[in-house]
Amino acid sequence: MRVLHGGTPEGADWHRRLLDRLTQPTERRPALLSAATARSLGQLLGFRHVVRHLYADDLDPLQVQQRLEGALELWPRLSAELSAFERWLAELIALVEDGAG
Repeated sequence: MRVLHGGTPEGADWHRRLLDRLTQPTERRPALLSAATARSLGQLLGFRHVVRHLYADDLDPLQVQQRLEGALELWPRLSAELSAFERWLAELIALVEDGAG
């Protein structure tokens, strides 16, 4: 990410800003995540914040179940998007290596 987009965001909301960046293609790389995937990850990020700042007894079991179901639904899409980006990187490496040879 640092090489392909100029560094990691800073500040208290750097996680959310990083997700936003990953949905934006640049001149140097395609988008890594779709907007829908970034939104889903953002919801999990918000839930992570709640979990880190509450005691387990304060968690709503229904909300925990909903987040779990959402994460399980998200995984195939996230995995596919990461694989697509990995293929793009492999193609880029092959182009560079072919040009260097």
